[in-house]
Amino acid sequence: MRPTRRSGAVLVCVLVVLLIVGLLSAQTIQTLLIVRRGDGERRQLRQARELVGLGRIVLRQQAAHLPTEKITVVVDDPSAASGEASSLGVIELTLPEGAGLSSEDSSRVRIVATYPVGSAGAVTTTWESEE
Repeated sequence: MRPTRRSGAVLVCVLVVLLIVGLLSAQTIQTLLIVRRGDGERRQLRQARELVGLGRIVLRQQAAHLPTEKITVVVDDPSAASGEASSLGVIELTLPEGAGLSSEDSSRVRIVATYPVGSAGAVTTTWESEE
């Protein structure tokens, strides 16, 4: 029995459908990876904002004497192996650039939080008092 032209057309249709399904699958996987990366970045930004809030708490507790030099607060990683130094984030409290110790500038402070430390995708958030 000789193959007909109809079987060739069916084969072409099947190949086109498989190509479309493959392209849709690849696009779906790519979209899911982008969404996952975005979720990770939002989580890191939220953590960095929390570190800025922690820096503001530290600042309130030391309100009597504002920093004249940089104060660095390191948030340790509790899941790190014992004896291994590892930090999740760093908070730095400093006077803003150009601010002196005059009465109008002495109450201005900048807080810079970085999370996670040592990561290629680390997020840095800055807060500066307006007082």
